[in-house]
Amino acid sequence: MHNQLFQAAVENATVHRYPTLRIGRLMEQWYQELAAGAEDMGMSQTDYASFAYGLQSKKDCDAMALENAMSIAKQEMVLTAIAKAENITVSQEEYNRYYTEYLDAFTAEGYTEEYMVEYYGGKEGLSQQFLMELVAIRLEEQGNIPS
Repeated sequence: MHNQLFQAAVENATVHRYPTLRIGRLMEQWYQELAAGAEDMGMSQTDYASFAYGLQSKKDCDAMALENAMSIAKQEMVLTAIAKAENITVSQEEYNRYYTEYLDAFTAEGYTEEYMVEYYGGKEGLSQQFLMELVAIRLEEQGNIPS
């Protein structure tokens, strides 16, 4: 998603209301990744947040998690709008293929299928993720996102 046109679309998009549940889930994921990074480095989460991001307080962490979540949600919303405008949908065959690919990646990292499904917020979240993959592929094929 490093394409200038896509980034311009995201930057110029106006979000009237962010999906509260999605923002909460994205913030939760940010904190999970922070905890994993801290564990990998043998540090406390506070020390790791300071080391990795220069964050000094829980308030700073919350602000970064929220900013990150809003950025991701906005990108997802733009991709969803593109999918709707271009009539891009996920077929059952594509869903099954992506599911298998994602499951292989998650299990290779030591995670369970249940964790993967939970991570993406259930079947609906997985479908949304796969839709975003298809949109990105179609944009790349059209030359709008460099490979």
